[in-house]
Amino acid sequence: MLATMTASPETFADRLKAAITAAGVSQRELAERVGVRQATVSSWCTGRTLPDLDDAYRTALALGVHLEDLCPTAWGKAPRGQEEEA
Repeated sequence: MLATMTASPETFADRLKAAITAAGVSQRELAERVGVRQATVSSWCTGRTLPDLDDAYRTALALGVHLEDLCPTAWGKAPRGQEEEA
């Protein structure tokens, strides 16, 4: 079952760091699960670079979150759980 992140940090890097902490994994463990180098995950966490869509999807799966939780604005949406009520 996928978890829903409760915090709403502003950037992909902030959201990724929060998801890593919530999942209780290290950057190295995440890198192994996603199939990238630890330096790549570190670069995402500092905001120097962004993952491509495939890596972002694998990262979300590895962390047990929805892709929208990591990058909601890519779809023009508010983070899950923070949508405005109509």
